[in-house]
Amino acid sequence: KLQIDGSTTLQPLAQIWAKAYDKAHAGWSITVTGGGSGQGVTDCEAGTVDMGMSSAVKATTDPADVVFTPVARDAVVIVISPALYKAYPKYIYKMTPAMVEKIYRGQIKNWHQVSSHLPSHSIDLMGRTSGSGTYKYFKQEFLENKYTQVGARTYASNGMVRSAVHGDKYAIG
Repeated sequence: KLQIDGSTTLQPLAQIWAKAYDKAHAGWSITVTGGGSGQGVTDCEAGTVDMGMSSAVKATTDPADVVFTPVARDAVVIVISPALYKAYPKYIYKMTPAMVEKIYRGQIKNWHQVSSHLPSHSIDLMGRTSGSGTYKYFKQEFLENKYTQVGARTYASNGMVRSAVHGDKYAIG
């Protein structure tokens, strides 16, 4: 029996691996659940799971006896409402990392500030919870570790962010 939890970024991949392992080695019971990178590290250290998944690199604050073994690479992708993108693709496509930074810092709050061709409507900001490896990476790479998520609705998984953005015409996540 093997219990695994943590990163929702790694969860789908780990579930595929668990299924393949079970097929090749009958008799194993492998349970893979999410919860976020922080939970994976915490649960692994506490011994409540056999493996904790984390999409974050090992931090100096992580327990010294927890071993991080890279198994894949992922990327942070900014997602925009499909409705907004379909209506204004060439203006959305021109967004820069600097604009994304200003949006998440609360300095750009309206789509019209991104481009005068976009609607004058508030930007509905979505993001990950603070225990997420995606959150930590985004904070480090886009916001120089000064992430504030001004007015953002936060979600426990990347899939939940993607779904929320899909259902909101003026969203970014």
